[in-house]
Amino acid sequence: MNVFSNLLSPNNKLTNFLQKLMYVGYLNLLWIITSLPLITIGASTTALYYTVLKIVRNEEGYIAKDYFRSFKQNFKQATKIWLIMLAVVFMLTINFFYFSSQNNSFSRIFSFLFLSLFFIFAIISSYIFPLLAQFHMTNKNLLWTAIILSLKNLHWSFCLTILFWCGFPLMVLRFYPLTVFGIPLIAFFQSYILNRIFKRSFQIQEFYQGEQIQLHIR
Repeated sequence: MNVFSNLLSPNNKLTNFLQKLMYVGYLNLLWIITSLPLITIGASTTALYYTVLKIVRNEEGYIAKDYFRSFKQNFKQATKIWLIMLAVVFMLTINFFYFSSQNNSFSRIFSFLFLSLFFIFAIISSYIFPLLAQFHMTNKNLLWTAIILSLKNLHWSFCLTILFWCGFPLMVLRFYPLTVFGIPLIAFFQSYILNRIFKRSFQIQEFYQGEQIQLHIR
């Protein structure tokens, strides 16, 4: 009886983790619904990271309330950033395939260059929406902070990038856990790393949505 009671206890690590997975499943539904117009993916992804970062820190309240508050607060800035990121991805992709199709040494060098730029962009962009979700800053400071964090935490940056670029194809291939939990499951595991980076990198005691931070990175 005691074993059963302990298993159902909210303080039990397994129970706590399973509860978080339930939240992630709920967030998957919210993220899909709010991402359907496609142009809103930036705002929905920012809201997703805001919520999962809180869940990982055991600070979650009402999941939908937290999600839509961030969605509304960051909608304009997140949408602009998302459109810029789409343009960058489009440009890099077009140039990569164009030079890859040319059969000469000069083109192969440029195709490798654009592939490298895409990889660098993928690493830096891993921080963009989490930073926007957690802190209030201009687009310029957002980009600069993402670059600094990616360089200062290069090993973790690779982990963040690999989590997404390995997880997303698995989801497309209908890997069951990612089919059910989707992008939010990837963001959930990334958030353990991101919280660690944020706590270590910023001279800040608590995390508050909308708090203006100074770029004092350790």
